[in-house]
Amino acid sequence: MMKFINVTDKNFEDIFQVSAKFEQWRYVKHHIFDMVNNYVAIINEGYLPIPFLVYENDNIIGFVQINYFDKKSLYEICKLIVHETEQNKGYGKQILSEIIKWLCIKYGNGTITAKYKMSNYIANKLFLSAKFQKSKLGDEIVATMKINNTVANILTKAIKLFLDYVGRKPLGEAEGIVVSVVEGNNVALRLYEKMGFKIIGRDKYEHIAMSKTV
Repeated sequence: MMKFINVTDKNFEDIFQVSAKFEQWRYVKHHIFDMVNNYVAIINEGYLPIPFLVYENDNIIGFVQINYFDKKSLYEICKLIVHETEQNKGYGKQILSEIIKWLCIKYGNGTITAKYKMSNYIANKLFLSAKFQKSKLGDEIVATMKINNTVANILTKAIKLFLDYVGRKPLGEAEGIVVSVVEGNNVALRLYEKMGFKIIGRDKYEHIAMSKTV
């Protein structure tokens, strides 16, 4: 199962376990420069850096950072790296897909953007596969996608109606609610977490079991 872990002062050194192939480093800055830029951005309130380490089970497979510009509702994917030994397995598309879903749920409306060199054919293929629109800016490509949280809002309302119904205890006294989420359905998983559900294990079908006290 793919997991996204926020980078903190406790695990930031793990970033250095993620390395692109030698010929790919001309397209990305070294992690040290990212850390310096993030520090300057926070001090000057330029943007909010949101870095994630990406795991498949317990193995680090990649790194992705989004720079959040609050006043513009702009989310810049400034870096997305799949570790050199984990490339060509579809992880890049999965990471990008999960980031798009996460931004829709957490922030709602806005624009996701990414800039990359025109010669970076791997990045171009990745963002076009996710239906980003592209435009030229000098020797760079600017990829953009408009997002909204319409689907997330509908699902959230449905969950709230369900919780309201259960809260009236039509079937008698109950201490809590237990739901199952199919493995890989991270949109539903995060919505339930946002509504106060906690993972408690697995059900008999090996789906993720979550509960909430009523």
